[in-house]
Amino acid sequence: MKIKLTLALIVFCVFALVSTSFALTIEEVKTNYPGLINEDGTWNEENLKVFAEAYGDIEVADVINLVPDIVAGAVIESLPANKGAVVVNNLSDEKAGAVVETMSDEAGAAVVNNLSDEKAGAVVETMSDEAGAAVVNNLSDEKAGAIVENMSDEAGAAVVNNLSEEKKDAILDNLSEDKKNNVNEEINKLPPPSTTIPPPTTTIPPPTTTIPPPTTTIPPPTTTIPPTTTTTVPPTTTTTTTTTTTTTTTTSTTIYGG
Repeated sequence: MKIKLTLALIVFCVFALVSTSFALTIEEVKTNYPGLINEDGTWNEENLKVFAEAYGDIEVADVINLVPDIVAGAVIESLPANKGAVVVNNLSDEKAGAVVETMSDEAGAAVVNNLSDEKAGAVVETMSDEAGAAVVNNLSDEKAGAIVENMSDEAGAAVVNNLSEEKKDAILDNLSEDKKNNVNEEINKLPPPSTTIPPPTTTIPPPTTTIPPPTTTIPPPTTTIPPTTTTTVPPTTTTTTTTTTTTTTTTSTTIYGG
């Protein structure tokens, strides 16, 4: 019995270590990856791009999780779409959506295209309706439909509602019958958008294979370093003091009388 308890404790400890191995801190980044954070506390975007290309997916995701979304987006966009997708796949849905939202529509779509339908749907659901629609618009009708299929009816409708009638109908035709009816019902509740995204001239073909959804993801950071810190040094003020010295000379004349 004692041996079983000891083994259980060891397994628990190992599991705890694995589960918390993603919890990288800013201080650990400074220690383990010098050059990623500048002396003034800002992130070095160029060094991050080199690091992201050279290091493993989990290590990169660990660091990207701490980076502000706009900088993280620029770094992911600099990577090949498949590697960017593997990194994004390890982030929480919220962080992944925030990062993809800062990327160009085409680059964001290329990354999302490589994710599983389940993960892609979860990521797009966290994005704004317009940004999600812009990404989905660049995907094939099949992939876009599979993503919407994995979103809530309300979120899927909100995204599809921003697309052209042509693209919207094509995506709806790629949904299951029940999902199509549910999404259409939600679309009917929404006001028509003031503008819609025109259909793309070309779309990214659906991937032959996708990255399976992760078993665990890195939780979003509680704090991040701001992207840039601008310090304005006030101009120096030079004070010139002029001292005027007045010298008074007194001459005494003595007249001797005869």
